[in-house]
Amino acid sequence: MPDTHQIYQLRLMASLAQHVGQPFLTVNLPEGTTGTGLRQQLGISYPQIAPLLGKSLLVAGDRILDDDTALPVGEPLALLPPVSGG
Repeated sequence: MPDTHQIYQLRLMASLAQHVGQPFLTVNLPEGTTGTGLRQQLGISYPQIAPLLGKSLLVAGDRILDDDTALPVGEPLALLPPVSGG
């Protein structure tokens, strides 16, 4: 049985977008990839954001995804880096 892949639209927020140089990415990943798998692939493709990936929230719609949750098909995703300030 051939591997099936999905195309995910990923919005990078704030400093993630600044480091990558664009606010949106299209990512082609095997179906069933988890949040951890997405973070690993992004760290390989964009090493400049690797230090932020483990601290960033992965969001689909209005819910935060756990790292072991499979990425939902057909939903746009967003990565929100940690913020600080007061």
